[in-house]
Amino acid sequence: MLGAFLIKYINPTYLQFIIALFLIGNIPQLFKSSKNDENSSKMYPKSILAIIGFFAGFFSGITGAVGLLFNRFYLKYGLTKEEIVATRAANEVFLHLIKLIIYISLGLYSKTALYIGLSISLATIVSSISVRYILPLFSENLFKKIGYIAMVISGVSLLFTSYQEIIKQDKIIMLLDKIHFII
Repeated sequence: MLGAFLIKYINPTYLQFIIALFLIGNIPQLFKSSKNDENSSKMYPKSILAIIGFFAGFFSGITGAVGLLFNRFYLKYGLTKEEIVATRAANEVFLHLIKLIIYISLGLYSKTALYIGLSISLATIVSSISVRYILPLFSENLFKKIGYIAMVISGVSLLFTSYQEIIKQDKIIMLLDKIHFII
């Protein structure tokens, strides 16, 4: 609710830029051996899980879906591929339904946003049912590598789009032209 409330005051483009850098920071994970990866799994206290859940909801309230941002946490936590898929599916369904209610109550919705939110919830349910048949084809290590690859690719894409948006909205090119003219 706090994230949805702050969307009126915070420019989500800057937060997306920071999230992009965090996602790109997963590049070293792509080159770790599976042996090192097994040793790095750790169980966190439940209070950490609550904090992660809070930030997932908070960032999602401001920028939209941020599921990939928390993949690294799930992978490091030592969850199996089935547990990660189930956790992500449950998070997405409940988070988007709650966001719809909050956005509607704050007057921040449109019909398009409503349809997108409902579509994401429905797609999550369909994908989590169908993934039961696909997931056994992947080893745990391959699943983790695919997860890290998805995070890095998404980070690069988000960095590019948020960078372009920042330049456009803040008129940085015109500012650089003025500085260059003065020099």
